[in-house]
Amino acid sequence: MSLRSETLQKIWLELIWWVITGLVTTLILLPILKNTIDYPFLKINVFFIITLLTFFRYVFFLRFTFLKRLRWAKFILVFLSIPLIFMLVNYLNHFLTQLDENSFDSFLIGRADPHLAGYIKSEMLLFGVGSVIISVILPFRMILSLWRQHNRGTE
Repeated sequence: MSLRSETLQKIWLELIWWVITGLVTTLILLPILKNTIDYPFLKINVFFIITLLTFFRYVFFLRFTFLKRLRWAKFILVFLSIPLIFMLVNYLNHFLTQLDENSFDSFLIGRADPHLAGYIKSEMLLFGVGSVIISVILPFRMILSLWRQHNRGTE
């Protein structure tokens, strides 16, 4: 297989993964969006979900991504992960602080499912904590990949 053909396949695979990520994000947020007036954590929630799914893919399936041979992109991801971790922790802290100070009543529709508040909290914590953890793992995976690429000529 030629390098051009392999690159095209990886680009298509990346596009397919982004479509899947968008669908999963929509399905996860659909119950929240249907039952809330103005969900104040929508952008943060979307960011958590996309970060977790995308970085998880880069950590465990790096050889199937376009990043496999792009040393500069791996190098950039290593250093961008540091401020990203702090930003994710800050967003998660903001959510938990708002949850402690205010209840969900301010943005839930009156007849909403009583279990929706638990769903919102659980879903936000799952993807928030997951995105922080995977953002800590990602730079080490990129460094390992860079080391392998430089010293062994693989991945």
